[in-house]
Amino acid sequence: LGFSTMTLIDALSFVKTGTKNDSANLERAFYKKADLGKLATAYLLEYPKLSSAELLKTYQVELGIPVLPVLCQRLNSAHEIIEKMGEVLAEPKYDGLRVQIHINKSNFADNGLPYKAFTRNLEDVTHMFPELAEVVKAIQVKNCILDTEAIGIDQKTGKFLAFQETIQRKRKHGVDAKALEVPLCFYTFDLILLDDQVLIDEDLLSRKDKLARVLTDSIFIKKTEYSLISDPDKLKAFHEEQLRLGLEGAVMKQKDSHYVSGRKSWRWVKIKE
Repeated sequence: LGFSTMTLIDALSFVKTGTKNDSANLERAFYKKADLGKLATAYLLEYPKLSSAELLKTYQVELGIPVLPVLCQRLNSAHEIIEKMGEVLAEPKYDGLRVQIHINKSNFADNGLPYKAFTRNLEDVTHMFPELAEVVKAIQVKNCILDTEAIGIDQKTGKFLAFQETIQRKRKHGVDAKALEVPLCFYTFDLILLDDQVLIDEDLLSRKDKLARVLTDSIFIKKTEYSLISDPDKLKAFHEEQLRLGLEGAVMKQKDSHYVSGRKSWRWVKIKE
């Protein structure tokens, strides 16, 4: 019918309260496990006596169901970023496809595969990335959720491909042929779940450390390198170096930030070009 997610979340709140009073907490719950059917079931049937704030604590990230990604705010300069955020964790901002990878070495019941993949808009794109079979081999876990950027690599030069070439991988037909033509590497910059433990409330550096312990770089997946920077001139130089490499620049993150979905904070920032 064309209803937005927020319209349906407001409707759930009205069912129980006659108002939109629960909408904010229900939206935050949906961010962690983006399945409106599961949210409605939990809110109305499984835990009808819980307040929305209590439900928010109970309703948790679940392997195989997408988490809404963190998105970047924009600031105008490196000086403005350091002034607002202090020391930041700076890393390359790849110009590719944002892909959230769910890995389950025991295989998912609904697709029989040890992996699933979702876009930033929650679209299931598992079938588009046959490389994920190799990604599973590179990570030593029982299960996990990775936040990555998939970017095409030139087979002859090893350089990054332009976004217009990478985006050709987003297709329903001729997937295997295009995978050979435009190989991808998944640059992994965050770890949302590890061996059934939800990590969204842990500090970013702690999540990075856990990621480094379980992921072995390969031609299909690599850990995103980062630097801790407090000098605005060094941050500007880092940003300009990423532009020189053909990337979108740098993304700056609060090193102690939690994984909070959406664009409602200054945890992650990019420079407005």
